[in-house]
Amino acid sequence: MAATKQQRPPADWSLETRGNVSATATGMLAVAAGAVAAHTFQVEPEWIALGALPAVLGSIVRSTRKAATTPALLFRMLRVIGAGGWATYAVATGPWDRYTLLALGIAGVSSGALAPLFETGPRATGHSRALVLRRTTRLAQDWEARILRVAKLAVRIEEVSYWDTGAGFTLYGVLPLGGATRAQLAAHSDSLAADARLPDGCTVEVTKGRHRGGFTLHVSTVNRLTEDIAWPEDLQMRPITEPKQLGEHRDSTPVLVNLRQACVIVTGQTGSGKTTTLNGLIWRGGMCPDSLVTIMDMNGGGLAHAWLRTWLEGVTDRPAIDWAAGDPEEGLALSQWLVDVCHDRKTTYAHLKIDADLTLQPVSADVPAIICVVDEGGEVLSPTTRDPVKAKIRDNLEEVQRIGRDVGVRLIIASLRATQDMVAANIVKQSTVRIGMFVQDEAELNYLFGWRLPYGLEDLHGPGTGFVQTLETPLRPWKAGNVKPSMIRRAAIHIANHRTDLDAAGVAVGGRVYAERLERMRARFTVETAVPAVPAGLPVPAGPDPRTAPAPQDGPRRLVVLRGGAADWPDPAEIAAAARAAGPSFAGRYNLEPDRQDPPLRAEQVQTLPAPAGDPLASLGNLQDLPPVLRLSLNAMDDADDVRMHSEDLAAALGLPKRELGLLLREIGVRPLSAPFERNGRPRRGYDIRDLHLAALRIREGLQDVPQAVAQWSA
Repeated sequence: MAATKQQRPPADWSLETRGNVSATATGMLAVAAGAVAAHTFQVEPEWIALGALPAVLGSIVRSTRKAATTPALLFRMLRVIGAGGWATYAVATGPWDRYTLLALGIAGVSSGALAPLFETGPRATGHSRALVLRRTTRLAQDWEARILRVAKLAVRIEEVSYWDTGAGFTLYGVLPLGGATRAQLAAHSDSLAADARLPDGCTVEVTKGRHRGGFTLHVSTVNRLTEDIAWPEDLQMRPITEPKQLGEHRDSTPVLVNLRQACVIVTGQTGSGKTTTLNGLIWRGGMCPDSLVTIMDMNGGGLAHAWLRTWLEGVTDRPAIDWAAGDPEEGLALSQWLVDVCHDRKTTYAHLKIDADLTLQPVSADVPAIICVVDEGGEVLSPTTRDPVKAKIRDNLEEVQRIGRDVGVRLIIASLRATQDMVAANIVKQSTVRIGMFVQDEAELNYLFGWRLPYGLEDLHGPGTGFVQTLETPLRPWKAGNVKPSMIRRAAIHIANHRTDLDAAGVAVGGRVYAERLERMRARFTVETAVPAVPAGLPVPAGPDPRTAPAPQDGPRRLVVLRGGAADWPDPAEIAAAARAAGPSFAGRYNLEPDRQDPPLRAEQVQTLPAPAGDPLASLGNLQDLPPVLRLSLNAMDDADDVRMHSEDLAAALGLPKRELGLLLREIGVRPLSAPFERNGRPRRGYDIRDLHLAALRIREGLQDVPQAVAQWSA
């Protein structure tokens, strides 16, 4: 039997490399052969060096076309530069020197050994992630098998990217053909998390992919919501049209909201982080050169206190908050003004929208946006309320929601509960940004988000965590940045010194009600002062109107005489203004002595003090019997030959800090003027000598007690 003759495969004499070793050997031989040929034909070394430059450029182009990583590109460049440098040296000195050949061997072997460390394939693209792995990796294969096992979908994972925080990873995949949808995959998110044995609080979130047939899976392996999210204390004024960051999602991506266009609703039980979220929204709205923030809080204005404190202490000349309402009557005035501003801007500034060729009126420092933050919204937003004032406030806010977007008037509404009896359905429907903080009743979150909550309370982690949904982003868990009181103080000072003022049209619409808001705010939010009378023209609750009695004729300023210590008295000037506005019913409307059982004093118990005329010091005579701070303040104004003096200048004349001066004068009923005035080209707030004169008369008449701290103070 003839033996079978095996035919050997033909030899392959091509120069194509078949691995890292052959590539290294081929490269070394090519460089050596080129150097020998150039030396034989006596080519000048300079030409070899110049020839290396196109080789370097070609290496860059080839690496770029192959989407090589940056380290790989640099490695290839150095390899070409090294080869060109050796060839230039070999041509100049001769290629047969043993040390020259040894250098080539060492360089070639080193290049071949290091190549696998740099040839890592295409660089990561999209989402700025730290690492991209292809579907052949074990992680991608595991999740393909898991999705097939749990959701019965044969998906293909194309990319895996790890989060910069190390708290999880994201899978980018494609659904199988045949009509599979993301909704089918999202319905099994809890099952996938359980199958992957993720820690408690970690979830699988399904979001949009790069097309309708794609999907993105955010898999958290560390519960980021358990960590404290630091608030980015940025004190730069940025336009309101820029998205504002409030906190972070589970994967550390920022939570962004557009305050120019969106109305916001925030709900959450006591201790859930709702107030922290509101402070963050106030911060972002205030840190805009083209917006003003107002606050409406029916429970005494607690939210506004931290933002007004620097103004009340005299640290700033104006408050960070343009208008703060702490009671229903003031809230009604604020809400009505917002409605009137919306209607006025639609005609007064209609040309701005046309000139800018925009669908929304542009906002600027000249015509700023207005943001109204309504805390404890359940006090006024309940559809079942029977209080006529609160019902009117609710109607006004609903109207602002409907018509305010075009003219830059937006609402941020907060409520302790998200239920039908606490927040009207219209308020929820018109809120394009919905934030539900931690609650114990999951039904409240379903009412807020439309009964389609794909998460459970187990996805949250106590105070500061919640769910957020905007027009741009789907419903996702998040955690609010922690805004501390010390941060609020610094922000309030910065906002007060840099924010804009209301446009002239808005001031005209508000009239006296807007012009006198700062006096009412100071009285409301200062502990030792009583609430002044409501300005004439404001609506009042239904029932007998105490202002129907004829008001007294204008005359000299009057002072209401009260029993008790002077420390318990409101500012006499404010009481006098309130008495003139309210008439004989004044004492019945204000409880001026809450700790006494005596019947309230009546308006008949008013004593006339002479108003200062001409030289304010002439009628005072010897000033030695007055408290030192009052005597020196009067002398300082007399020396300056002026009836008004800025707070800084007066404090400097007395040699004490401005804040200490304000506290001492306040104890004897003297306060800075509400409006700034100009001296030496500087508009600042300060004191009027007539107020000091009246304080001196009150002390001499026995109508004003002098506290011990004021009497014992010395310069």
